[in-house]
Amino acid sequence: MPAKCPLCFQKLDARQQLARVCLSHKERSQTFTFDLDRKDMFCPVKTCENPRSIQTGVFLRHIGCPAKNPYWKGGNEGVMVPENDTLEREGKVFHVQHWMFGVLRELAEHDPQASEMWFPLHMFRTVNWYPLDERQGQQIGATIRLAGAKNAGKTVLATMALVPYGYNQPQPAPSFRVENFIYVSPEGIGLVQQPQEQFLQALLPFSMLRDQRNTPEWVAGTPPTRSNVKAAFFRASVENRRLTEELWNYVVNSKEPWHSLLFYDTAGEDNEKPAEKHKEPVDIGAVVLGGSELGAFQQMTPPNAKTACERLATIASSRKCLIVTKVDLIDQDLLLPVERELIGKLRAGEPVEPHAEREMLRRWLREPSALPAERDLAEQLSDVEVFFIWTEGLNDTAPGKLPQTFGFRKFVSWCLDGRFAPKNNKVREKAKVK
Repeated sequence: MPAKCPLCFQKLDARQQLARVCLSHKERSQTFTFDLDRKDMFCPVKTCENPRSIQTGVFLRHIGCPAKNPYWKGGNEGVMVPENDTLEREGKVFHVQHWMFGVLRELAEHDPQASEMWFPLHMFRTVNWYPLDERQGQQIGATIRLAGAKNAGKTVLATMALVPYGYNQPQPAPSFRVENFIYVSPEGIGLVQQPQEQFLQALLPFSMLRDQRNTPEWVAGTPPTRSNVKAAFFRASVENRRLTEELWNYVVNSKEPWHSLLFYDTAGEDNEKPAEKHKEPVDIGAVVLGGSELGAFQQMTPPNAKTACERLATIASSRKCLIVTKVDLIDQDLLLPVERELIGKLRAGEPVEPHAEREMLRRWLREPSALPAERDLAEQLSDVEVFFIWTEGLNDTAPGKLPQTFGFRKFVSWCLDGRFAPKNNKVREKAKVK
């Protein structure tokens, strides 16, 4: 399997070049021809291999990549990045702040004529874990393609996966840090939004959550794009030796303190077409289904299940799952007592029977009021993992109120742990005793 660029997916070989800048040692920067030997990708200063923050580590740029810096002006102006920026939506002006402004400014000062977008080294290693790391037995993360109909909840799902608030429920706080990286690369033909505007829209949710504010305007559907990537970087809290059980298997089996999930979001308009547009293989294909929009709960249903059926069949991935969203919007009076009980357990983070979510979804898909596409979907789930993940409070704009996501930890655990079993059970058992 050849290595590839995480933004444009172009295969990399000896004809391709990468540029490397370590933000802690810019004087050791280098442009090099790609080689699986890996040594040129790292900063020569050994301590930079595992930085305390993604923001202070190594960034790479694929020279000639069609995924451009959103602040590339062209000509003599080059790249001009502001300290922060503003975005106008529905008559409102939002001030957008994010750590990426500072990093992109710093990189632009180093090389103002670099038109291509920079990305963290760890993101490159996650996309290319097989050609780069398998020889050492290291698998440091997973790539995930999100597919589903319009308004299925893909954007909210990917956004909440990148912030601590996505993991605060029901536990008061995660025992791991979460950092993020966001990039949107427009198609370039018939653009409704300019690259800078699309980039700001993608950053807006993170800016608002950082400022402890919530407004429905941050939820915007994914436009057709060449690349829409939201990367979550996890690092276990070294101060807290009681690591969360769901991340423990992964952490003890890797020498890398950073672990990542790279979400490649796709537009509902593209997913609702019969043909599969996105053919680049990923580790995990996650098909998103709006639970409240099934025939069991409403008469007029969107192309929800039909799209899920098609994408489960065509998505290019080594593992597949189905994520049911909008569970909080289901009329509770339409649920059986046993179903309300199961959703209550999922909300509380309590253990449930294996495949309980899949069996409940199948019951819904086989209801007398279910559409034919929903019954077809029920038959496709035999070997597909099903997760219920939903976000409450998206429309609650009261001061101090922020969205809360339920069910994420189980999904993240499956994504990170699913490729291998623990190598050192004794270490794990000791930690559980502490």
